[in-house]
Order: sequence, then C-alpha cells, then structure tokens
Amino acid sequence: MQSSFPPPLNRLILLNRYALQGLSLTVIDNGPSITYAKDTNTMKEEFIMSQLTLAKAKEILPKYTTEDHLFTHALAVSAAMGAMADYFHADKDHWEAIGYLHDVDYEKYPHEHCHHVREFLEPEGVDEEDINTIISHGWGICDNDVEPTTDIEKSLFTVDELTGVVMAYALMRPEGITGMEVKGLKKKFKDKRFAAGCNRDVIKKGFEMLGLDAGVVMQACIDGMTAHKNELGLK
Repeated sequence: MQSSFPPPLNRLILLNRYALQGLSLTVIDNGPSITYAKDTNTMKEEFIMSQLTLAKAKEILPKYTTEDHLFTHALAVSAAMGAMADYFHADKDHWEAIGYLHDVDYEKYPHEHCHHVREFLEPEGVDEEDINTIISHGWGICDNDVEPTTDIEKSLFTVDELTGVVMAYALMRPEGITGMEVKGLKKKFKDKRFAAGCNRDVIKKGFEMLGLDAGVVMQACIDGMTAHKNELGLK
C-alpha cells in the first residue's frame, strides 16, 4: 500500500481486513497509521505491518539464530548494506536491517535456505516487501524464483558473498581491515583459491545487475565494514 506520507523509519500501517469502508487517519508512535473503517468499533481483526528497522532486526534474529559466526556475517552484510544505501541515497537504517536479517532461516534450515523466511517473519510483523527482498538474495542459488529487481535487492544479492572475501582478507592482514584498498581486494578476489567458499560467479552477476564497476561495490563493502571493525573483530 502506498501513502503520501514520507516513510519514517518505524512507519506503522494498520490494515483492517474486514471493514473496508471510509478512511480515517490516526497516529501510532511517530508514524502515520491508515485505518480502513468509518467506525473503529466495527473492526474485527487488525494486522500491523511495519517497515523493518535495524533495532527490530536485532530483536528478531536471536529468536532463530544461536551460532556466533552467523551473527558476525549478519553484521558484516548489514554494514555493507548501509554503505550501499549511502551510495544510492536510500534509507540506511532500513537497508542495514535487511542485511542483518537476511539469513534468518539459515541455521534451522540450511538446506532449505530462503524457503522459510516468510514463516519466520510474517508473525514478527515484517511487511511483504521486506520479506521478498530478503528472499531474493537466494535467487538462482537456493532454488528460489524471487529475482532481485530493486537496488536494495541487487545490493543484498551482491554483498552477501562479497563480504566473505573482505572478511577473509581482513583477517589475514596484520592491520585488519584498516587501510584496506580495493586494489588488494581485487587481487584476492581473482584468486579463486582464496576464500573459496565465496561464489565469485554470484558476486560478478551482482555487479552486472547493479550496473556498477566492481571497485565501487568493493569500496562500499570496505567502508561499511571498516565503520564496524571493532564489532567485527577486524581492528
């Protein structure tokens, strides 16, 4: 649903499934609420959908994830997505939230990854657009037909694997990620034996979908992860 309101970070949209007559406007927290009912007393069921925030993502992920390396990866992807949001002049907190939550079903369903995202996130009030964005990062990888088409989806598809190369390179450097340059990262990227588990074909496909030079996306990943180097253990 579209509204004329600017989308605040924790916008809440209240939908009434039964009474679809008339339109009234109320306010919940600091976001607009669209209530479809002339008389709110006639409402029989309500469903609240909220635009995902990083704070909310950090509440959700521990419910389905326990392994430390998955939290580290979530943070790395979140950081890279924040930098990509800066590049596209988009909502940084929202993009970081998508990155943080992208592997929400991986620990429980590693062989059915992306196929259980909806069953986990719908009860948490995450909206359909955000759910589809998260699912799209498994396109062509997890037997998933949700193709990345938006900037946020294409970015997630690309940096998910790319952050693994950045992380591996940073861990081998005495100075960690500090001072890392794209030139050195590109050399490691070309060496398929280095961080071999990171799918170069997927990353290259992501560059192509974004229509960006590899160096631009690599720099974004470096910048985003450098900003969180202490949390990532990449001092």
